Amino acid sequence: MRLKQGNWTLRNFARLGRFAEIRRQPALAVFDWDNTSIFGDIGDVYFREQVFRLDFRLTSREFEAVIPDEVNGVDSIVHAGGTIPLPDLKGELVGAYRTIERNGFDPKITPGDVPSADFAVCLLTLNQGFESTEGIGCRFAYQWITRFFKGFTSEEIGRKSAAAFRRQIRLPIRTRSLRHSRLPLAVSWADGLRRFPEMKNLMEVLKYNGFEIGVVTATNSHIASAAVRESGYPVDRVVGQASEIVAGRLSGFPPPRFPVNYGTGKTENILRFFGREPELAAGDSDGDYEMLTAFPGTELRLVIHHGAGGRIQRLLERTEEEGYLRQDVDRRSGRFIGMGAD
Repeated sequence: MRLKQGNWTLRNFARLGRFAEIRRQPALAVFDWDNTSIFGDIGDVYFREQVFRLDFRLTSREFEAVIPDEVNGVDSIVHAGGTIPLPDLKGELVGAYRTIERNGFDPKITPGDVPSADFAVCLLTLNQGFESTEGIGCRFAYQWITRFFKGFTSEEIGRKSAAAFRRQIRLPIRTRSLRHSRLPLAVSWADGLRRFPEMKNLMEVLKYNGFEIGVVTATNSHIASAAVRESGYPVDRVVGQASEIVAGRLSGFPPPRFPVNYGTGKTENILRFFGREPELAAGDSDGDYEMLTAFPGTELRLVIHHGAGGRIQRLLERTEEEGYLRQDVDRRSGRFIGMGAD
């Protein structure tokens, strides 16, 4: 089995071809999932759809406990060039949720009640603000989202994730936005997931030549596993952000002693679940930095570039060195930019 040219750059195609087509066993290749193995983020898609459907099993008291007044001593989030006090946003959200609970979690907007669209704007603003606010960041946000999965079974989450993946694959790639009816709040998001056929083929060639293929992602493991199955990629194991199971349902909390599957947590979990260092690692963002750099035994580091900033920029500056590869993505089409690109 040979690597296909696809839209790899010339350098990447040559180097990956030499690496992947040498039979070796045992060997490990680890890939981030969102915006690395596929175009787009199934974790973001799942949470956004959950919010718009009002698909929650939290009581209003439980919901209030999930929305913090401060995180790590930070009591406001960044939004649209300014800041929003967390207690103010919490007040809006808790009041809206109580109304939604009284209405039986009906996602239709009812005149005279708090519109579900305004609730969605507030909750999505909060999540995006956590990710972009210094002192809070993605490490907190990715684990915080799992609090909203309380009460669901892993099978329910898997079915919803698979359905969301199928819908998003068919949607056009576009940016959408929604504005609050009263407050100066607005959120934007991208619709449209896409498979990267080059990544699927790379995994197939690696697997044929003796590699174990792992996906290591900050997305909840049940959401990511369902998307991986829908994608058809030949993945042996998915390691995602875990949620404790109590009486057959997610508790909303991580299992004891399970590190957040982000940054150094990814490297810990790679050794925990695979028992060895990867020969190849692929990622796209700061959450993958340690996974790409921490292991002396990693021969190739593949950085998928789609505009992400932060520490990952340090690796993009090294991609002319042996052992570092950069693959750019066209965000309009969801395709790699390379030899076969339009």
